[in-house]
Amino acid sequence: HPALQQRSIETCSTNCTNTAPPFFGKTCAEADSATLTENCETLTFWITNKLCQQSCSDNGTPYDGDNCCSSGGPATNNPTSPSPTTSAPTTAEPTSAAPTNPPTASP
Repeated sequence: HPALQQRSIETCSTNCTNTAPPFFGKTCAEADSATLTENCETLTFWITNKLCQQSCSDNGTPYDGDNCCSSGGPATNNPTSPSPTTSAPTTAEPTSAAPTNPPTASP
């Protein structure tokens, strides 16, 4: 029944938390996949307290019984991450700050 499959997608939880333990030293969104996999699957303290619940789910290692709605995954969930492009010249070429200074372009 396609209606049943559709229903399971609609019933994902938007109330999942993303709280890191105070000693973690970073936010859940800053954690790499290997760290999340290990902590979400094996550390009793994390599992009991559902720490980084949303990030664990986005990582593909949700806690038992969790059905968190996707937040777009760890890569897009981290606003401080640089975009996954390799071209950096866009930040070195201001379009409105110095439009009359082309000789200052760096190699």
